[in-house]
Amino acid sequence: MRVKTPEKEQLGLLHHSTKLFTNAIYDLSKAQILGDMQKEKEAFERLKELIGESMAIANLLGRRRMWLMAQSVKKRNKPYEDIHLFSSEDLETPVVPHVPFEAVIDDLLGREAKVVSDEALALRRGYEEVQKIYLESHAFALARHSNLEITKNIQKKIGDLRRTGTTTDEASYLIAAMGNWARGYGEVVYRTNLNPAYNSGIKEMAVSDPAVSDVVGAFRYMAVRDADTRPGHKAASGLIASIHDPIWEYWTPPLGYNCRCSLIMVDKFRLEREGLIEPNGTVKVHTPPNWDKAKPDPGFGKPGFRV
Repeated sequence: MRVKTPEKEQLGLLHHSTKLFTNAIYDLSKAQILGDMQKEKEAFERLKELIGESMAIANLLGRRRMWLMAQSVKKRNKPYEDIHLFSSEDLETPVVPHVPFEAVIDDLLGREAKVVSDEALALRRGYEEVQKIYLESHAFALARHSNLEITKNIQKKIGDLRRTGTTTDEASYLIAAMGNWARGYGEVVYRTNLNPAYNSGIKEMAVSDPAVSDVVGAFRYMAVRDADTRPGHKAASGLIASIHDPIWEYWTPPLGYNCRCSLIMVDKFRLEREGLIEPNGTVKVHTPPNWDKAKPDPGFGKPGFRV
């Protein structure tokens, strides 16, 4: 059976259709241009809900992935060496689902199951925190930021239009122009917000659940190996440090807009085999060959942070 790695799962999430995000941003843009405050409010609420629900699901999927990986390592009692752990059917529900949000959550948390699995119980323990972070606070702030970006872009296009002296229906021109812009911006909003939510889920499960932290000793920073990966991100690929190391406060993806990098678990068996555990149990930090060239994009992480 064909199987999927954690890296491929994350890339699958990031490259899922962004149509719902694009539509919400376009509707918000159109309402602003037409001065329709009621529709602007409705579009804003829809975007906020979409961001919050998508990030909540992404976070839970990150937690779920980490929990399942840890359980698999325990069963085998040998190192996890990028072994494919899950079937390609393991993730049927995309982050922006075609089914209601609550139905996705019910499935992940096993709310309708007669016998609740250990996996669902593990996810339930973190769901209250996920709700507070993504559904109650982050979503509003991120939607507000997007709304301000829309306003700035509309104002810029109005300025461009008037400077050229073009005689046209201003509203129609702006609506058409913002439609083109919304497609690209929708992808940025979707991918840039889902990446940290997914990786945060991985980190939070590794640190907070004893059943996971007993097995997982470190994270490895993994960049996608293709021509689109930024040099500063590629140089960080291969960094290994304890799950408790403060370095992850600054080097957890994304390191920039549309960043596709991820965190991969390194189990304690592998750390021991590779000589990365001190006699007292402390995990040694392993830096990649080009670590001195590693850096996040402006506004992300903390470029000066070094081990």
